[in-house]
Amino acid sequence: MKTKFISIATAALATLALSSCDDAWNYGADGDGEGKVVISTSVRSDVKVASRAITGEELNEKLVLWIANDKGVVRNYSGADHVPASIGLLSGRYTAMAWTGDSVAASFDAKCFKGQTDFIVEAGKTTPVDLVCRIANVVASVKYDTGVAEVLSDYTLTVGTKAGTVTFEGDDTRKAYFMMNNRDKDLEWTLSGTMADGSEFTKSGSVPDAQPATEYVLNVRYNSTTEEIGGGYLTVEVDPTEIEVEDEIVIAVAPQIKGIGFDISQPLGKEAGNVGRRSLFITASASLKTVVLESNLLSSVNLGGNDFELLGVTDDVRAALSAAGVNYVYNYDEAEDISNMKLNFEPELLDALENGTYIFNIAATDANGKSASAVFTLEIGGAPVKTVEVAAADVWATKVMLAGILVQDDATDVMFNYRAVGTQAWTQAAPTSVSRAATCYLELTGLEPATAYEYTLSCKLPDGSEFISPDVQSFTTAGAPQLPNAGFEEWDTTSNRYYLICNNASEMFWDCGNQGSATMNKNVTLPDETVKHSGNYSVKLASQFVGPTSLIGAFAAGNIFAGQYLATSGTNGVLGWGRAFAGRPVALKGYIKYSPVAITHVGKGAPAEYVKGEMDKGIVYIALLDGSKDTQGDSSYPGWPVVVRTADKHLFEKDAANVIAYGEQEYNAATAGDGMIEFTIPLDYRRTDIIPTYIVLTASASKGGDYFTGGNGSAMWLDDLELVY
Repeated sequence: MKTKFISIATAALATLALSSCDDAWNYGADGDGEGKVVISTSVRSDVKVASRAITGEELNEKLVLWIANDKGVVRNYSGADHVPASIGLLSGRYTAMAWTGDSVAASFDAKCFKGQTDFIVEAGKTTPVDLVCRIANVVASVKYDTGVAEVLSDYTLTVGTKAGTVTFEGDDTRKAYFMMNNRDKDLEWTLSGTMADGSEFTKSGSVPDAQPATEYVLNVRYNSTTEEIGGGYLTVEVDPTEIEVEDEIVIAVAPQIKGIGFDISQPLGKEAGNVGRRSLFITASASLKTVVLESNLLSSVNLGGNDFELLGVTDDVRAALSAAGVNYVYNYDEAEDISNMKLNFEPELLDALENGTYIFNIAATDANGKSASAVFTLEIGGAPVKTVEVAAADVWATKVMLAGILVQDDATDVMFNYRAVGTQAWTQAAPTSVSRAATCYLELTGLEPATAYEYTLSCKLPDGSEFISPDVQSFTTAGAPQLPNAGFEEWDTTSNRYYLICNNASEMFWDCGNQGSATMNKNVTLPDETVKHSGNYSVKLASQFVGPTSLIGAFAAGNIFAGQYLATSGTNGVLGWGRAFAGRPVALKGYIKYSPVAITHVGKGAPAEYVKGEMDKGIVYIALLDGSKDTQGDSSYPGWPVVVRTADKHLFEKDAANVIAYGEQEYNAATAGDGMIEFTIPLDYRRTDIIPTYIVLTASASKGGDYFTGGNGSAMWLDDLELVY
């Protein structure tokens, strides 16, 4: 099967050598111990889906790029347009991972692509990274011999896994796409139809260990030489074919505009007569078609306006701009189809400016029609330091990242001044770091949650006097929400045949597997007043075999989770995990007692770590999720970010893209002593640029409970859970 090659090329490739020594720009020489990474991402697959082709814009918008080291994810980008022209990383070993497309269990039109590669960053060097995303789906199609229709009518072929199936009706020539998982590797198929004598025909089989990026053609053949099944014999033969490369579609990111040695998103402050040369760098993943520069300062050129399209001006106009102090160097590599421009504002223009604010507007458009714009603001004179508004993602419950700008180079003894709104005294603290862009930062800790603060900057001037900026900014620390019924004092043991962990079902936060085990008149999660840390009760998670006899029933793990038990399917549960939550705790604290027994039951398909006769394991884990539901949600239950289905082992994935932070504690033996002990589970934040939308918190006396695996009699008690901020 021939397929197409899709290349997502980023402007990061635009590292061409400029034509003069003065204008050379090395991405890799930026920062102590730091190197630069430029990433080219390509997606390889058959781009045809049903009668529609996947567009470059779709893959562009859905691209997710992670860069991780041994400590976790260090960079995270959503959408190709948000991938920087170059990425600064400290020297060391890294892994780049990318996803795009749609992850659907079974579909005729949804495809997913994944890629991963390792690379090394060296200080002072630029590292090119070629990240190839290949189709992550198993592909299936069906072909029928001409003789099949002679003995079989109304035939269909259903193909899929426990997570989802598609049905080919008649001579359907489409391809089907499946997302497999480690627990469900076989592609099952069932051929059905009506024989010539009116009887129903059914034949089933499987493709064991189906592989991604492979199309499995199910050839339905009819052999009329045998005397079986209505005078003929129907077989299904599987022909696997590895997907190959055919041609290329380019998905280009927009051009990027950055200041060299300063942050173009912030005003650049300088003293009159001491500005020097300032330069901008424009990169594009195609040739630049237009670069428009606009500023009132350009009216002094006396060429009839204050805006110029630099690539289209005549030689005379370009010479006049250069004489006024504006010039550029442009390079285009036709072989790589990448380009860059260095735009210079010379001292003869900038050092002649008087005190005031000056604005340069820059807009760039490339050959792909992608555009970008930026504003270069120059402040001459004025305040020597300036405060910067705090970004929402930088405000936590007890800490914040403050930022300010050193407008004048001769400002010394810079200090942040802060106080709670409504109080009189200011507290001073020196910046903890100053960037190359003359931006200073202070991570302020020990703050009170849900409290308004204000801050400004001060400095010493060359004459020894102190300057306090009148530009006062403010922020309010985030709240520190706690878990409802975290001491497990509220229970309803009367209104249902199964226990609820709440007084009123409409106010439920916690739920458990009682609704499923109650079909056998058992509660695996219940209040306990004999083992507790405080109050009247703790919650006891009691793993046990549930059934009328030792042969009829199933093993059920004692469990509790933030969410709701949604439905029972046979002996399997459907669980909605995750409650609305907007806090950013740093840890989960609580009290626990764990008393395991040896594993007595090992369910079908249980991982190899569970062995009958070995000691049971308990687990407590917590996760914070963003607002997306694409990776772990279930369309049948749209209100839940995570839907757990034990029937097909659709379980929680701690490494899913929507997990912001995660922490867990596993227990492999009984806890010390007869009572409860304190535990703390730190949260590892993989992303700090976003506020959580949901919280997932789960505990089980038998870690293998999703596989109906554990020890009959293992028990875990929890009490007084607390989120630490």
